Amino acid sequence: MEWRQKAFWFILVIINKVLGETTTFLKVPGLKIMGNILKIYQLYSQSLDDCMLRCVIQGDDCKMLNFDTNVDAGFTTCFLVGESGDTYLQPTADFSLYIKSGYEKNKTACFHGNLIDGVCHCDNGFYGEQCDFVDKDCSSYHKRLGSISGYYTIMPYIGLQPTVVMCTNQYIHLVSRSFDGPADFFQKSWNQFEYGFTGIHDNAPLGIHGNSYAFFGLQYASKMTELKDFDLELSIKVDQVNVMYLLKYFKIASEQNGYSISFSAIEGPNITPIPGNWNISMIDPSMLAWQLNGSRFSSWDLDNDNKTTTNCAHENGGGFWYNDCSTCHLVNGTEIVNDVDGIPEICIPQMMFPLNDTLRGLSEFNMILKPNTP
Repeated sequence: MEWRQKAFWFILVIINKVLGETTTFLKVPGLKIMGNILKIYQLYSQSLDDCMLRCVIQGDDCKMLNFDTNVDAGFTTCFLVGESGDTYLQPTADFSLYIKSGYEKNKTACFHGNLIDGVCHCDNGFYGEQCDFVDKDCSSYHKRLGSISGYYTIMPYIGLQPTVVMCTNQYIHLVSRSFDGPADFFQKSWNQFEYGFTGIHDNAPLGIHGNSYAFFGLQYASKMTELKDFDLELSIKVDQVNVMYLLKYFKIASEQNGYSISFSAIEGPNITPIPGNWNISMIDPSMLAWQLNGSRFSSWDLDNDNKTTTNCAHENGGGFWYNDCSTCHLVNGTEIVNDVDGIPEICIPQMMFPLNDTLRGLSEFNMILKPNTP
């Protein structure tokens, strides 16, 4: 092995003389960079020097390299990385990142932001001198920044791209919808629901409550609720009254199980202020549990509901966890009433997708993930 090392250093010296500079690398352990991978090598020599040499030979195109530090497989993996605005750093135990000399010194590596006067100004969600770190959830933002409300970029766990979510302090909105804009914001494909989406109504001023909508991607929510215990706060605002339920030990299953939801119990409803014209007994948590618990997610292009004659997502105008399409009665598409005396009845998922925007003063619908409190 000694002759290989000598040969490597001889070649490296020659290359450095040709380039007119000494090439060194800055090591950043426990990270690898994703995006703009130039080449991938399996090195049976298990030599970091070999990987560095290949980056030097690649010339100015190679700015960094990822090197696998786990040699149990009998070989190491060498990733040569170029410059790209689409790169981001991923924590990992098996890799180290090596940044080529000159690249880090002139601070051209501003991964998620704009370089202004030699200083990297980070995009929303990223931080660090080179905007190369991203928060894992809303709670980490809350710890760093204090009170927050709006859209933020997070990377919930290793293996998925960063995603934009709606945060209220330390809490993530699984679903958020206001009813002062068009009713078609949730008419999305299965793929769009998997990755999530956020936005502001075109006809509303910037803001978070009352003007915006959000859906936390199913693949992210599934993994997050698998790794940690959450409760789900389900809240509805109608006729200026807030109705809130708490679904205990809320989980979202894998894609193979249709991203079905489950929970152990329902607490509530908590109603503020209590309206004089509402029959509180009509807001029945057992009906809510029947509608939601065990239901799979359906979109207009993938029908997973329990109604055999129609696709509830298509009929109701948006993707949701449907059991049956309805247990409520819509009168001319303008009111939700019970069978007897017209008292407002909380109904899921009809509260998500009214047939028009005059549905008895309905203004907001939110499903918010909160760390479980026993």
